[in-house]
Amino acid sequence: MTKNSDYYGLGHFSKFVIPGATRIASTSSSSNLENVAFLNQNGSHVLVVYNNNASSAGATTFQVQVQHRTFSYTLPAGAVVTFTWPGEHE
Repeated sequence: MTKNSDYYGLGHFSKFVIPGATRIASTSSSSNLENVAFLNQNGSHVLVVYNNNASSAGATTFQVQVQHRTFSYTLPAGAVVTFTWPGEHE
């Protein structure tokens, strides 16, 4: 068995997005970034971001805003990152 990028990308979803989760709104100001967010039934949130820039020098810095908090993150070209936030009841 060969593990490719799809295998690892799917791992981001299967580890953090719990069955029964609801997809919620998320936006991006960069055409290089694809993102999707979920609300798990336990109240936790998951955001998965993929940098589809093909250039090896194509790292993209972006901001994530959750309620009244914001942080910046730089994602290398071709990379995937998952952010999680606990729910109120965890």
